[in-house]
Amino acid sequence: MDELRKVYIQGQVIEDAAGYLQPYFDPSDELYTETSDEILEALESIFHDLNKREKAMNDFQQLFFHKGDDFHPFLMKFNCMA
Repeated sequence: MDELRKVYIQGQVIEDAAGYLQPYFDPSDELYTETSDEILEALESIFHDLNKREKAMNDFQQLFFHKGDDFHPFLMKFNCMA
């Protein structure tokens, strides 16, 4: 039954998503998955937030260290964003 779900998913994805998922369907690839749930998790991890890069760049541009600020919280935020 799960194999049918995998075939259905493979038939429904197009363009970029199909290219990203190809290794998950190839048994000789290290990313190969046994279950359709793993494939859906991979899709979600890739396409969950399409604006992730833009949001990260905006957050990074908003990060300022002002005179008198505590350096450690600034450094922690900087390292998380880098």
